[in-house]
Amino acid sequence: MRPLIGLALLAAPSAAIAACPTANDLSTGIRFEVSGGDAEVFTTFGESSLQSIYFIGDDPVTRVLLARGLYLLEVVDIDESGALDLATRSTYAYAMPPGELPLPKAGSTYSAEYVLTENGQPSSETELYSFGQETGVSFGACEYAAIPIDVRYGNGDIDELMWLPELGLSYLTRSIYDGGDDRYYYLSISIEAP
Repeated sequence: MRPLIGLALLAAPSAAIAACPTANDLSTGIRFEVSGGDAEVFTTFGESSLQSIYFIGDDPVTRVLLARGLYLLEVVDIDESGALDLATRSTYAYAMPPGELPLPKAGSTYSAEYVLTENGQPSSETELYSFGQETGVSFGACEYAAIPIDVRYGNGDIDELMWLPELGLSYLTRSIYDGGDDRYYYLSISIEAP
């Protein structure tokens, strides 16, 4: 599973505007509730990256670092004590600095080459990003512009993401892999309490 891992609101009542997260709220965290009682919390991490913590119930289980809120930089499990389990760490090193990776543009594609390191073993990989046409998503009264993204990996796996340009983040909606097809339904959005 790769939990992956957009600012101005569309028309919404003024009471809803105060409650709907903006990109500025990434400093404290933006929380998505996921079907089944799971959650994902996004926060800023460095100059051009985000950190995503995926929770099953109240327990954090995975940390993902995303360049520009989209491109995988690191995936690592979180153990029962809340510490990072470095034995599970995978890193992604791109041919350019993370802050220079392109932001999604509706109707375009981008091929990213990177070195994937798992279990201390590096391998060269390529992933193809296909950016769909702009649409919109809503979480209760909070509405955002969105760009659907298909990511195809060299091993044949496919992730489907939703990019929210107003928040500068993407979330995983589907993961297709050998022997599996997982879907994720994001139900609500809120500002994480500091």
